[in-house]
Amino acid sequence: MEPGNQSNSQSTCRTLFWLFLALITIFRLFFADKFGLGVDESHYLLYSRHLAWGYFDHPPMVAFLAALTTLFDDSVFWVRLGPIICSTISLIILRFLALELYRDERVAFGSSILLALMPYQHLLMVGLLPDATLNIFWCGTLLAIWRAMNSGKWSMWILAGLFFGGALLSKYHAVLLVLCLLGYFITSSNHRFWLKKVQPYIAALIGLIVFAPNIIWNARHDWISYSYQ
Repeated sequence: MEPGNQSNSQSTCRTLFWLFLALITIFRLFFADKFGLGVDESHYLLYSRHLAWGYFDHPPMVAFLAALTTLFDDSVFWVRLGPIICSTISLIILRFLALELYRDERVAFGSSILLALMPYQHLLMVGLLPDATLNIFWCGTLLAIWRAMNSGKWSMWILAGLFFGGALLSKYHAVLLVLCLLGYFITSSNHRFWLKKVQPYIAALIGLIVFAPNIIWNARHDWISYSYQ
């Protein structure tokens, strides 16, 4: 593709992304209160009325989110406003992650379309579920790690640790991030050297420190959440 045409294509995809993001967000806001809360949503809304650092089946981030958006009104719209905002932020972070990896607006736009239109993800981005904040912190961790690996900046490693901690407080499945990233470090000839440096381990430690209140809560409740999972 000629440079001029390529530039136009990049600009077009950039515009299409923001247009798509605006339209899908408006669509979700419009339909947010058109159907009642599901069983799980009602369950997590109840969490928000009894805030704690842990619950029988999940860590607390979904409760924090619901408590924030229903501070003055607990109608269905406000219950689902948090997940909708999270979905919008997740798509923006995903766009920047794709741009960091491929330097191509077309890939960034396509990645956002694929994530937004996956049936299961589409539900998660409207319903009050732990995955709403998990998406943000998971994508944020990957973006921060990538920038940290390529810049070496301590600020990026610290940010990666904070995002990882947020992911753990969102859903216990975030522990899989460690395995995914370890597998990447081991198999990447360009970034394997980071395994011999302290930064990744400090980032993991920061994540555990952020997650520590949930560990303490479980210790005081016979490790009920971990044993259930």
